[in-house]
Amino acid sequence: MTGWRAYKLGVVTNLSNPKALVFFGAVFAQFIRPDMSTTWTVAVAVILVAMSVTWISTFALIVRAASRWIAHHSAGIVSGLIFAVLGFIMVVEGAIELFG
Repeated sequence: MTGWRAYKLGVVTNLSNPKALVFFGAVFAQFIRPDMSTTWTVAVAVILVAMSVTWISTFALIVRAASRWIAHHSAGIVSGLIFAVLGFIMVVEGAIELFG
């Protein structure tokens, strides 16, 4: 798959994700007031899109750079996440019993 095709697939996937639309709608609504000019509204939208593209692109580049390591250590990563979640559950249940 070419880089451009992967990018287009990522954009379509993100735009069709209802959670992403709800999240950006909620974030966008926090910074928009009824008395704002159209220029500021567009500026806020452009800033949010730029931040999103920067974050997603940076994350994709980091994962791509680490993909060989991730593939090699995937069993350990999954096991570690499972144990971390179980440990977190135990801490929460202990805190509830202790302080609860």
